[in-house]
Amino acid sequence: MSIFTEDTLVQQTTADYLELRLGWKSFSADNKQEVKT
Repeated sequence: MSIFTEDTLVQQTTADYLELRLGWKSFSADNKQEVKT
């Protein structure tokens, strides 16, 4: 399996950038857990 996957190249990189630069927190919505705000 390659380390160059969509997750490592796009999703994780973008999530890291948004958190470091803008202070945004990210989460995975794939786990079907209900999120209440």
